[in-house]
Amino acid sequence: MRNSFQLEMHRRCANVIQAAKPDLVCPGHGELIAVDQSRIAEYTDYIERKEAAFRDIVGEPANYFIDLFWARMLPYLSEC
Repeated sequence: MRNSFQLEMHRRCANVIQAAKPDLVCPGHGELIAVDQSRIAEYTDYIERKEAAFRDIVGEPANYFIDLFWARMLPYLSEC
């Protein structure tokens, strides 16, 4: 599957971080990130501002403008 981006994906990541309460996050890009409650709050605030700004620009449904796979057409085979 190719890379895709959905508006809510960073919020889901923040929810996982809040639930897991890790000491470190090992991102796919960049250095290790030390995590504490203030860092999670900072990240959550950033996500809320980013989502609000994007929704203000494009309107709804916002994922229509951002998700490469918002609509899919899957090929199928039939036997004769």
